Amino acid sequence: MRRVLVVAGRELLAFFLSPMAYVIGFLFVFFRGWEALALAKNFADSGQDLSAFPMLYTMGLCGQMMAVLAPPLLTMRLFAEEKRTGSLELLMTAPVKDWEVVLGKWLASLVFFLVLWAPTVVLLLLLQAPWLLGTPLPLGPIVTVHLWVLLAGGLFLAVGLFCSSLTQNQLIASISALVIINLLLWGPFIVARAGWIPSQGIWKELFSQAYMLDHIQSAFGLGLVDTAHVWFYLSTTALFLFLTIRSVESRRWV
Repeated sequence: MRRVLVVAGRELLAFFLSPMAYVIGFLFVFFRGWEALALAKNFADSGQDLSAFPMLYTMGLCGQMMAVLAPPLLTMRLFAEEKRTGSLELLMTAPVKDWEVVLGKWLASLVFFLVLWAPTVVLLLLLQAPWLLGTPLPLGPIVTVHLWVLLAGGLFLAVGLFCSSLTQNQLIASISALVIINLLLWGPFIVARAGWIPSQGIWKELFSQAYMLDHIQSAFGLGLVDTAHVWFYLSTTALFLFLTIRSVESRRWV
């Protein structure tokens, strides 16, 4: 585990030294603040139930763009750039296993992803001021929607890491990750809107577990945690990390 943390520390330092990461963070916080103020004003004027506020706040346009766009941008260079420059081979000659490199890079990207989201939690506290919402927000939904951000972010970053391991081109890595992430997030929604939902059996259960937008609307956004949903995110993340490890190992087969 120590070697995993060493790799994670190396990559985390690179994130904090990257101008792109700061650009992403600034744009997200700037537009997020504007969106949050508009949403708070709408709730305050209409007197809506504040229990729905954390879910709408998290799944607003900026939140969705952050969840979908940030992971490909954060992970696109992690393997692709090192493959292109040849530094990956230098890293692999160090006394570190392939799975430790993959896990370290994923852990670093997850930590930085959460750092980018941290200001939005502070913003939620500021929105409770008397001149905005004027009342405390329910703690349960705040905690669970950010648990969803953690779980979904971990999955999307694993997807991005896998795509980065397949190519030397950062653009290809980011676009392919973006496509897969959108399929995971919006695919079940499109299927549901088209009325193609399986009516019974194991396929219905699998569809229910993969319907990520429904997870936040029916559980996480209401302050509830379904362990089956948590297991879906953890197992799917583990699958993409495993595929990434196998992809990195494949360099020895040629």
